[in-house]
Amino acid sequence: MLRASGRRGEITLAAEDGRIVSVLNGGLFAFTVGERAYQIARKGLFSPTYELRREDSLLASAAQAAFVNRYAVECAGKAWTLKAAGLAARKFALLDGKIAVGAIAPTSLNPYRETIVDLPEAIPVEAQIFLTWIVARHWDQD
Repeated sequence: MLRASGRRGEITLAAEDGRIVSVLNGGLFAFTVGERAYQIARKGLFSPTYELRREDSLLASAAQAAFVNRYAVECAGKAWTLKAAGLAARKFALLDGKIAVGAIAPTSLNPYRETIVDLPEAIPVEAQIFLTWIVARHWDQD
């Protein structure tokens, strides 16, 4: 589990012990975890696909359904769905089929105050950060 906090355009992600894992800068399509650099590529206009890459390796992808807050996520050899839970599109649920297995959920109305990233351990930390980046883009557009 990760905890995210900060402000619009800059979110710090920390482990449960408080250790900073990564910092997301709103306009950048990249982040680091330790000494490893990750890049995010976007393909498409109305229903974009975001890809998480490290060097030439594709680590995860999230394809948005046109005009809705829902993504088909592929990561760690498995397919998931990430979708907004509720009208405000602040909380996003991760589904395995129709079963909720995780969430990226603010603890208050202000998602930058604190957000809990509670995703399955099968999803590597860099992919959890990638999914948080996608959700934060929705918050930044509000």
